[in-house]
Amino acid sequence: MKKTKKTILGIIGLTLVVAMTVLAVLLPESGASALDTNPITDEVKVRVVGSVPMIKLTYPENDTIFVDPTQYFTFEYENVETTTTEVRYTDASGTEHIYTIDTVDPDYVPGTSEAYPLDLLGTDYGYGEYKVVTKGIGFDGVTAEDTVAFSFYPVYSTLTDGEGDGSYNLKLYYDEEAGDLAAIVVNVYDANGNLVEALSPAKVVPPADELNLAFSANELPSGEYTIEIVGVDSEGEELSAPYTIKLTYNEKKSDDDDGGDDSSDTKEDTPVAPGTGRFWGTGNISDSDILITALAVFVAAITVAVALIIRTKKDKATASK
Repeated sequence: MKKTKKTILGIIGLTLVVAMTVLAVLLPESGASALDTNPITDEVKVRVVGSVPMIKLTYPENDTIFVDPTQYFTFEYENVETTTTEVRYTDASGTEHIYTIDTVDPDYVPGTSEAYPLDLLGTDYGYGEYKVVTKGIGFDGVTAEDTVAFSFYPVYSTLTDGEGDGSYNLKLYYDEEAGDLAAIVVNVYDANGNLVEALSPAKVVPPADELNLAFSANELPSGEYTIEIVGVDSEGEELSAPYTIKLTYNEKKSDDDDGGDDSSDTKEDTPVAPGTGRFWGTGNISDSDILITALAVFVAAITVAVALIIRTKKDKATASK
């Protein structure tokens, strides 16, 4: 009888150990645990945040396209002893010109911005790509830096769909006071670099500022196209490198061409986050579901085993009488 009790107690103890292990796995980890903290060391480093130099260009915004040559740049800084700014101009030939501008202001008030003018059609500049790089050197020699890039063209354009009729609308932007801009020339090229003669060249004379490109009406095939827009003077000379737009054109087809509407051929699957399953509904079973099921089966098996042991002992006791 004592041996039977020891066996039962051992089984119960094993069950409790397994149950506690499963609960430890299921319980979420605490991000505020003392074990997550770093041990205290003998070395303590203190950094004063206020001493770190900061410099930031506040105008212009990155990747802006200008057609007006009268521009400027502004920046803010803190904890900076000296500043220096470079204007890097890349012309139509790809040559980069670097100019340094004096931006030291001994009376600067932190949190304010001072405008430094840029005449993009002045002696040093012209149409092309620009970068403004401003640097600030802190009192301890640490350097902070910020950069913005922008473009200056005599004309640039945005492209919009022509409301599903297989055409595209070009909206043209240019400086209306630019005396050297006589016309805007638009050329379209296919994926092989061949001029699409049905659409090119197209000329727009100011003050006009729109152009429609009829791809479908000219029965152009689907594919990749490049649109180049360039301003020219009264002699037809290009004022800058062309402004380019990449276009993927899909030829419009009727429903009869592809056998009808294919909108029902695809089905969107709803993603299911891991660890959120249940025994019912979607059939998405999580790790916790598996562990709970295993624990339930284990407890049931132990219960049956204990019942069989007790019953066997009773049968032996009855038979011995």
